[in-house]
Amino acid sequence: MKLNDKSSIHAIVLALVVSLLLPATALSCTSFVLKVADGAAVYGRMMEWGAFDLNSRLVIVPQGHEFTGHMPDGRGGLALKGKYSVVALDALWKDFLTDGMNLKGLVVGALYLSGFAEFQPYEPETAGRSMGPSDLASYLFSQFAKVDEVRAGLKDVRVVPIPEPALGGISAPAVG
Repeated sequence: MKLNDKSSIHAIVLALVVSLLLPATALSCTSFVLKVADGAAVYGRMMEWGAFDLNSRLVIVPQGHEFTGHMPDGRGGLALKGKYSVVALDALWKDFLTDGMNLKGLVVGALYLSGFAEFQPYEPETAGRSMGPSDLASYLFSQFAKVDEVRAGLKDVRVVPIPEPALGGISAPAVG
């Protein structure tokens, strides 16, 4: 695999330098995708999170694993069985996936976008097709092989706001 040009390498170096210069208390994340000459993409992720250790663990989720979305009122949300195996990281000693890749090569990164991401309002009558933001990466990883499938699949579900107390806000996945 070869990078398209030197500007891609310069962009990576610049992103790394900027991340090193950020204050240690930054509460953010950065992801980037580099397109390479053969058409493949390389996904990168920086964790500028400086407030506390996210306690991420490596997680391997087998095909067929059952997921249930969480709702603000405590009831179960969207329930599904995973079509694809996943290798990912979790966070905060909790069983929600943040960053990783599924068997088909779909990459998802849950970025902290508090104040920027918007979600649909919670309606109890739609709980069966709803999930919280911390469930979204698991849904995307386990159900889809390509970004076009993700776009279509998101039309069938509702993502409702459920703040994560440890973060003080809501995270939101990015898909690649």
